[in-house]
Amino acid sequence: MQKNTVNINEILATLRGSVISERKQKRVVALSPGFYESISQAFSFMKERKDELSQQGKMDEYMETIVLEDRLKKEFSYFMQVRMSKIMEYSVYGNASEFNLAGPELSWFKEANQLYEKAISKIEGNSQ
Repeated sequence: MQKNTVNINEILATLRGSVISERKQKRVVALSPGFYESISQAFSFMKERKDELSQQGKMDEYMETIVLEDRLKKEFSYFMQVRMSKIMEYSVYGNASEFNLAGPELSWFKEANQLYEKAISKIEGNSQ
């Protein structure tokens, strides 16, 4: 598992670095083009690895994989909290082209903007 652990550790390091960058910058930070895909592949790999180790009865390695997967989940969850809070905040402005959105973030931005617009419309409609 050593070679693949290095890849997961690289992804964890990238996530940590991304969180630091997001927290330091007021605007949404640009991500590498394959950022979300690499995270998805890491989760898929971890699931496959756990299944393989479980079938082989290698419980020590299985438990190490679970610990590593939990770290990945926590780091990604924290990253998403920081990143999504910015996307939600900026969605009220309505112009996604001004922000460094990657992968599925553009659709999240649009959904957040629609939710914001709908809420404003309901509130304004009820006040008349």
